[in-house]
Amino acid sequence: MESYALAIKSAIKRECNLKASIGIAPTKSSAKIASKIHKPDGLTIFYPTELQQFLENLEVENIAGIGTKTQRSLESMGILTIGQLANCDVQILMDKFGKKNGLWMWQAANDKDEDPVVTREDHVTLSNERTLGSFTKDKDVIERFLLDELVGELYERLSNQGYGYKSVAIKIVRSDFSIESREISFSKYQVKKEGITSVLEGLLQKFSLMDNDGQVRKVGLKVSKLTRIKDKKSLKTNQKSLLDYY
Repeated sequence: MESYALAIKSAIKRECNLKASIGIAPTKSSAKIASKIHKPDGLTIFYPTELQQFLENLEVENIAGIGTKTQRSLESMGILTIGQLANCDVQILMDKFGKKNGLWMWQAANDKDEDPVVTREDHVTLSNERTLGSFTKDKDVIERFLLDELVGELYERLSNQGYGYKSVAIKIVRSDFSIESREISFSKYQVKKEGITSVLEGLLQKFSLMDNDGQVRKVGLKVSKLTRIKDKKSLKTNQKSLLDYY
């Protein structure tokens, strides 16, 4: 298992230049918990004989699917940890949260959930982001950074995986860590790098960078509404630029 997980981490780093934290466990919910233990680049394996002991003192919010509202309801019942949830009468949980949700929570806490792992055939989006060398409000500097640091890498991933795209978006993170994004879409799927580069200036114009808000510290670039090129007969070389749709 460990060698397989390390191979996955290596492939993610090689293909996407991203770190990945992987968790291995008997069930999907406990594997998600394991994946959070040594972020951002760790590998954690929960063996069946040691899993319950490790989980029992973790707060219930560590179970993916238990949100703030459910956590507060559990707290009102005196249930703060996964161990306490595991020891709770399952009927009480079903009466409180409904048969399906109550049973699922009890099973997840006892490492008995049967939630299947469902693979996704295609990406919904591809994106990357980088921190600027120095904070700025200069749109020309940000556009040059996008062209030099993000566009080439993102397009290479897009092309290598055989996708056409229909939307392009820019995200900025300001010095106060507030986040904004702007997006624009084509009427037809695009396959060329120029489809991305041609809209950067227009997208940046949609941000108010010269007001009293903080300077930009990080920028991101995203393409979405993806499709496999081989599945689209309409993908031709005479694609229009987004500027044609302004």
